[in-house]
Amino acid sequence: MSEHIALRRAYPGSFVLHEEPMVAYIDNVLDATECRHVIELARERLSRALVSEDEDGSISAGRTGSNAWLPHNTDAVTLALCRRIAQIVGIPLAHAEAMQVVHYGSGQEYRPHYDAYDLNTPRGQRCCRRGGQRMVTALVYLNEVEQGGATHFPKLCCQVVARPGRLALFHNCRNDGTEIHPDSLHAGAPVTRGEKWAFNLWFHAHPMNGLQVFPAVARVEKYRINRARELFEAAMTALWDLADPPIGFSYWDEYGGNALDTEGLTPLRRLIDRRLTNRLADKRQLAKSLQSLGLSDCAPTSCFSVDEALEQSASPEAVWFVKNAYKSGGQDMRCLRSSDLPECVLGRDHFLQAEVGDVELWESCKFTTRAYLVVWNGELFVYRDGLIVVHGLPYRPGSTDYRVQIDHAGYREPDSPIRMLALRRHPAYEVRFAAIVTLVERLRPLLGECLRASARECYALFGLDLLFRQHGDPQLVEINAMPNFIHTDEINETVNIPLFQCLLQLLSDGPQFDLLRLPPAGFPG
Repeated sequence: MSEHIALRRAYPGSFVLHEEPMVAYIDNVLDATECRHVIELARERLSRALVSEDEDGSISAGRTGSNAWLPHNTDAVTLALCRRIAQIVGIPLAHAEAMQVVHYGSGQEYRPHYDAYDLNTPRGQRCCRRGGQRMVTALVYLNEVEQGGATHFPKLCCQVVARPGRLALFHNCRNDGTEIHPDSLHAGAPVTRGEKWAFNLWFHAHPMNGLQVFPAVARVEKYRINRARELFEAAMTALWDLADPPIGFSYWDEYGGNALDTEGLTPLRRLIDRRLTNRLADKRQLAKSLQSLGLSDCAPTSCFSVDEALEQSASPEAVWFVKNAYKSGGQDMRCLRSSDLPECVLGRDHFLQAEVGDVELWESCKFTTRAYLVVWNGELFVYRDGLIVVHGLPYRPGSTDYRVQIDHAGYREPDSPIRMLALRRHPAYEVRFAAIVTLVERLRPLLGECLRASARECYALFGLDLLFRQHGDPQLVEINAMPNFIHTDEINETVNIPLFQCLLQLLSDGPQFDLLRLPPAGFPG
């Protein structure tokens, strides 16, 4: 048993599927009104579910749903529900994490995993620092799933079928409460039709307000001090004596008011004020700006309400992306069909964007192109190379699978199906690059504020993420005002370091062979 709690050997009124470890369920713990209430509370708070792998959590291909966290006392209803479940479990509510409400659409799942942690690892100690080990999982199903979505225990050959109001209870540890029970492995089976709503309450060995002390274990700590420092240093190696007299050069992120110390750095080349460039990085504001400038055809159709998207939808099978205006890299993004729009509730920071039709594919897979744009001294320069990130699964028209449509993380892993290539490797590179230049020329009105703010000492480096149509027309998906350059070694050597060398040469009045200077507005090319 745990040092501070004793787990119940039986739960009154429950149907027991397995005794060691305990797997049981109780029906009608919540009524229909309470189930609907929790769903509506969570709906607008949903984001892509993370898995606790590193310090910040990570998106995992094994978990394809969305979740939202609700404090026990979100309102009177949630507090009453949490107290009711704690009484059934027999562990004080102070031992429980916040309610995690989960949503799985058609085809989404959570592959086999453990809820408890290995306390002999840095990850386990980090996740259990408050409250200690996860002892009991209380899982409540909130809706009638048309097909699929059961909680499956592969080592026990049993499952709990999802039924609204049903409470599933299972123990995660061996009797002493420190070691994961190997048979507690479980999975959220794929939803094959409809959707699944549920919520978890995880009960820990100790109150959640108490910090636990664990024996020291070997650990690896990772720090990202400067997202491009090594690349800049590599670029400068070949250009050491370029500027005479020497100049200072910065690629400094002022996020959160973190101002750059410029003492002794004169003359200095620095970034344009982030308050200007951030307006371009706000994806929702970007879509509105394109509309107001008559440039809507440069980007996918964007809508700012469900009703507007329904009016724009030509088919119930049309695919829409729910996007967070401030996040990139596929974070907090999901896709759905027009037929599912009436059930969609947009969060405060979210908007809808239509799928790009007739999208160009790379070996049957969707791919995103990253082009680089420099704004300096009132002029525009386009880098002659860039990136292609190829998604891991073959593209299927009408698919709402995150892995097909969105996911392009993991390219740094040796066994990842996601590939990163230099833009110059595109078989129609010359045509595609010319199309990028044409797009940038059209975007000049959008870049007006940054052009006016740029000077000899002020510049901006933007990453433009694009989707190409099969006939070669690029669609602007987003603008990265502070590209991070966390890429593969090959891309760093062949694309990024040469980019920084070109940038340094430009800012020190040297030659720029791979930065194409665009003619000023109103002048022929």
